[in-house]
Amino acid sequence: MTYFFQKTAMKSAAASLGHEVFASCDYLKKDGKSCGQKFVSFADYTQFADTILASTNHCCFYEMIREDMPCKMYFDVEWVASACTGSFGLAGVQDVIADEFARSFAGTPLGDGVVLQSSRATSTGFKHSYHLVYPLVVFMRNNGRLKRFAEVVSRTVHVRFGVKAVDTSVYSRDRAFRAPLCHKLSDASRTRLQWVSQPDDLRAHMLLSMVCYVRDSEASMITEDTPAVAAAGGVHRRPCARVSRSRPPVSERWVSLLRDALHRFLADKGGRGVVQRHSFMQHSNGSISFRYSHGEPGRQEPCLRHGPNGGVSHRHDNQFVTITAGSFVYVSCPHGSKCNRGVYNFGRLTKMHTPILECLLHAL
Repeated sequence: MTYFFQKTAMKSAAASLGHEVFASCDYLKKDGKSCGQKFVSFADYTQFADTILASTNHCCFYEMIREDMPCKMYFDVEWVASACTGSFGLAGVQDVIADEFARSFAGTPLGDGVVLQSSRATSTGFKHSYHLVYPLVVFMRNNGRLKRFAEVVSRTVHVRFGVKAVDTSVYSRDRAFRAPLCHKLSDASRTRLQWVSQPDDLRAHMLLSMVCYVRDSEASMITEDTPAVAAAGGVHRRPCARVSRSRPPVSERWVSLLRDALHRFLADKGGRGVVQRHSFMQHSNGSISFRYSHGEPGRQEPCLRHGPNGGVSHRHDNQFVTITAGSFVYVSCPHGSKCNRGVYNFGRLTKMHTPILECLLHAL
């Protein structure tokens, strides 16, 4: 279903159709010269990918990176070749990303980036244009910590090579980011955004390249430095100032015990998912986040973002569970307008009336 207004698309599609994926697409206006944008919704990312793969003529879709929705780390890199750029190339940008990432998020694996290109000749010279997507690094939203990190990368590239190549304007709310195998309708050359190395499985690589398609259980989630915590019933509050901010020791045994405790706790609240053992992130404020995946992929399971017996379920789920330094457990979910705002606090996880993190500290 298509809409001419973004807000109408998101409200109507979520309410009436249950759609959770939104995109925009170029269209030619009545004058036959200028281009405009209209909006479209899909049930899931698989349907979005299949629509693009089935297109035989113009394919001008843009993935909508929703406000406050978890997304993979991504970059829009472009520059026009000239004498001043010298031997500068994409490898230089990738080296800066790797260096700054290791400095900013020590101990977090970066993984291999997906590289797509749509380089082409323009009236001002040859334009190098790339999208970089890192599937194993997930941020809670695109206009927070990810944007600040991209600004650091952009400045470092400029200082090191004298070239402004990293576009930091693509980290705005509800950003339209060109989808793989698509071109801009205003581009006369119709140069598609495609992979540097052509993959064998187009559909799987298409999903891997989608910024908001977050499904890899091995991915690391990087949240904001001071996440808001919701009291029971969805009212936001900050963590109590009396809570200790020291980081608990992280070992494989410790993580396993915490993960099992969280799994049992959420199961008692009606959850049917699985707290991922190897997909967690420890934060500077002492909290720890895990990915909460479907127990059985493709099956309708309750969304704990709405609390016990919330009445909302998803077939393709991707929730996140965070336990604060004070052992309070809250769940967030990126799905649709019903879920992606705020979190639900399930209260404190205790054992024998003692906060679980304190129990684990004494147990090891």
